[in-house]
Amino acid sequence: LNSEHIHFCIQWMFRDDDHPVLQQFHVVPSDITCCIRLFLENSWDVGQFGKAIHRYCKANYHQLHKRFIVLVENVHNYHWIAHAYINPFAALYELFEPEKPCEFVHGPLTYDPMKNESDQPGRDGQLIFLLNCLSHYRDFAIHGIDNDPPESWMNLWLLGARGPFGCYFDGDM
Repeated sequence: LNSEHIHFCIQWMFRDDDHPVLQQFHVVPSDITCCIRLFLENSWDVGQFGKAIHRYCKANYHQLHKRFIVLVENVHNYHWIAHAYINPFAALYELFEPEKPCEFVHGPLTYDPMKNESDQPGRDGQLIFLLNCLSHYRDFAIHGIDNDPPESWMNLWLLGARGPFGCYFDGDM
């Protein structure tokens, strides 16, 4: 199986757009997950990576208001890892209202079928990176900042590296 197969399965599961439960999910497209993975492995052009992430974030920053954001990672075309962030809007709420308790449970979940129960949980690095980028693009839109493609794609990488959903470089995310 490859990324296109899992993307097809997810699209088939979510084929009824009008169902109220499915309207609370957002599944990150497989081309975006592949783009992030290839960039992190240093096997993809920085310009292509930047353009793909910029287009995705500019069109999808509103997805942060969904209950579940799901990212399925394909490792070497045989090992699937599912990452989900539950109630991402609650993390943003806590950022702006730190004194008030949030009534919604939120945070990342990872399911890796090849890990033992004694293994440490996954870092969710790709999902955290993407959520941080979406959050910054959401801020740009709210404040009316024209978010043209950055002059340097390293700026985009830095937007995703740290934000309200965590730091990509933290080992204990």
